[in-house]
Amino acid sequence: MGDFYAINAKVSDLKRGIFDKTDYDKIISFGERSSIIDYLKPNPIYKDKIEMLLGESVLRRSIETFILQSEANVLLKLRHHFSGNDKRLVDAMLLKYEFEDVKLILRALSQNETIDKDKDLLLYENEQKLSYDQLLASESIRQAVEYLSTTSYKRVFVGLTDEDTKTLQFHTEMRLDSAYFSALNDAISTFSGKSSKALSDYVTSKIDIFNVKWIYRAKKYYKMLPEEIYNYSFRFGRKVRGQVLKDLVYAGSIEEFIQLIKKYKLDDIFYDIDSNDRTVKFSFLYMYEKSLKGIGNYENNIGMFLKFYVSMIIQNKNLIRIGESQKYGLSKEETEKYLVKMA
Repeated sequence: MGDFYAINAKVSDLKRGIFDKTDYDKIISFGERSSIIDYLKPNPIYKDKIEMLLGESVLRRSIETFILQSEANVLLKLRHHFSGNDKRLVDAMLLKYEFEDVKLILRALSQNETIDKDKDLLLYENEQKLSYDQLLASESIRQAVEYLSTTSYKRVFVGLTDEDTKTLQFHTEMRLDSAYFSALNDAISTFSGKSSKALSDYVTSKIDIFNVKWIYRAKKYYKMLPEEIYNYSFRFGRKVRGQVLKDLVYAGSIEEFIQLIKKYKLDDIFYDIDSNDRTVKFSFLYMYEKSLKGIGNYENNIGMFLKFYVSMIIQNKNLIRIGESQKYGLSKEETEKYLVKMA
């Protein structure tokens, strides 16, 4: 394992970009989204990518893309300070952003939309294991999947023979999620001691969130059979595993599913079953509290890096919510209800 004191020094500088209550009070008070962008210009988390928003209308998609580009950029900068198996962890985390690019390209192909490589993609010119230009040259989802089957991700795409475009896109996206979690799980297996504990808690908490949301949506919106739902669920969660996982998957109705959520005390993942905003809010807080809340600073382990990364993600979710609140003219008090508070 590497020397985390050196990495912690880099993270310490980036931590200056994590908001406190004063920052949130100022940002919520701004009357226009452009004012938020001005406030972010000197922030070490966002300053490298802020130019993509300057001089443009500030749409939700552009803000979300800017935020995700900033997250990926932070990981890429920190990656240079990791080595060996430690670097494998950052590479696994970067798959989240590369796979989001792949999903976006597949959706664009499905809907016959155009992709702006610089503005829409998160890792263009920093692609990890595939050629974005070759993928973008595809004329259909089927052709894109055929190309992806020749890359190092080929095992993700083997056996995908569905002719229906929507079905093919769905199965491809689910397999990408599976590959991401598998890569994370493999990467953390090389760590030991406090780093191993922090990483295990982090990944298993993420899997709990994924499983609960996935099972709920599969039952409510896709009307899928339990066997297929179980096939795309992950077995190595923190609390949602073994019999708990099976019970949720084989629940006969949404009502029974909700009762099981309460029975197994999973309300902190899915606090309000009918509100996506509350769901996201409490699920991210669950991940923070179950894995990172007690981690101290400057110890020679992965904890400080992880705590910063999750704090950054939660902050970015809050930024998006603040932008949406401004769009709908919500008051400061109403806006604050939708923010994740980590204190």
